Amino acid sequence: MIVEPGAGGDTVLDSSAEAEGVVPGMTLHDALEKCGHATVMQADHRLYRDVDAEIARSLERRFGHVEQDGPGRVYVSLDRVAAPYGEAHLVSTLFHAVPTGFNPSAGLGPGRFIAYALASAAPDGGTLRAPADPLAFLRNCPVELLPLNREKIVWLRTSGLNTLGSLADSPYADLQALLGAEARLARDMALGIDYVPSPEALRTAA
Repeated sequence: MIVEPGAGGDTVLDSSAEAEGVVPGMTLHDALEKCGHATVMQADHRLYRDVDAEIARSLERRFGHVEQDGPGRVYVSLDRVAAPYGEAHLVSTLFHAVPTGFNPSAGLGPGRFIAYALASAAPDGGTLRAPADPLAFLRNCPVELLPLNREKIVWLRTSGLNTLGSLADSPYADLQALLGAEARLARDMALGIDYVPSPEALRTAA
């Protein structure tokens, strides 16, 4: 697990698939309760920025436009290049753009957030493709995938909203009371509504 300092102590920035039940944003205390045997490393954000920039440049040379979205998260639209080369070749190209020593995972889906959720659930070095019903997949994903600060994630969990499905089913007024102006964004993402479609996500983990 990679952790970084937070207001309430160290929180998880990223983790390998072997750390079952551990998700980004979780406190180190809670993470160790779920996976006590995990190796814990402090985040090196300067290194991550350098690696992110290197990965983005490598992907841009291969695919053109690339969108970065925080540490270790890159979006690439494969729509224009998938037909001539085939999906398997393009996924292999994605992984080869990542420097040695990192373990990328990829998600292939109809929207940016769905692709990110798939990549987060994929094993290191693996790829998950959207199922026939991607919204059913999203319903079981943890609320930690949402772009909310740790405090609001805690508010959701203490209110019994642990998954995107439970959040999507909640009355909107209740979400507004918990999340304020971010309630609409959180609900829309839980429903698979992307403001900026971008089909493929590549997540890298140290």
